[in-house]
Amino acid sequence: YEYPGPNYYSSSTENVWLDEQNRLHLKIVYNDNADIWECASLVSLKNDWGYGKYTFEIDDVLMEMINKKGKIFYTNKLDENVVIGLYTYDGSDTAHKSHNEIDIEFARWGSKNAKIGNFVVWYDGTDGNLMRNLYTFSLRLVGNSSVHSFVWNVEGIQFDSTGIKEPLDYPSDDFDKLGTENEGYNYIPEPNNEKVCMNIWLIKRKDGSSGEPFNISGNKKMKSAEVIISNFEFIPYENNSPEIHSFIANPDSVEIGGNSTITCDASDPDGDEP
Repeated sequence: YEYPGPNYYSSSTENVWLDEQNRLHLKIVYNDNADIWECASLVSLKNDWGYGKYTFEIDDVLMEMINKKGKIFYTNKLDENVVIGLYTYDGSDTAHKSHNEIDIEFARWGSKNAKIGNFVVWYDGTDGNLMRNLYTFSLRLVGNSSVHSFVWNVEGIQFDSTGIKEPLDYPSDDFDKLGTENEGYNYIPEPNNEKVCMNIWLIKRKDGSSGEPFNISGNKKMKSAEVIISNFEFIPYENNSPEIHSFIANPDSVEIGGNSTITCDASDPDGDEP
């Protein structure tokens, strides 16, 4: 039982697996025996990613629902309490309070009509509190798949999404500047011991309870929530290096089960470890 959420996270192959196309599946399912919802989270073993371009390709999002007559149906619309997170995070002892957390998130945070896309950069406020810059957007897909990325370097952080109908530009005038005027807007985290994280989880409900979907009663109920990720790619910033770190695309670099961690296979033409 841990964060984010808090939730119960499972390493079962019902929650996390690779399919025949080497696509990663992360899935929230209900454990009847334990009477709990179980979420899925994967974290890279590599912990010094730093400056570069981070790209996540999503093939599909599936909500398995059941109506009051017991009929199962599927939809791409996320439950209000489901969160899909693709981000960097530094949980080490030397981490900044902001944990070098740079987020691409898909969530409505409990609000049915909220925009689902979220670009987030966390920073340390001048008063010592943890704060964030947030940009939200509608996620109207052209097809089922979409590609989401951010470039993080000494000059700034630039997010991008393709495969959606509305063009995006970050930073932009619509980007929320929290705290004092312009505080944190130009904040650029310095690399430390950040890892790459991918997860699907449930936020705390409005009544204060944790780990349950919003659609748990009424005419339809959530049976499961799943995201299919076909690729993750990282291109280092240094000297426009051609080496590409990639997992998901290379099944030999993925470990499923146990503590649900992912190793990273680095393509290095010189044969040296990056």
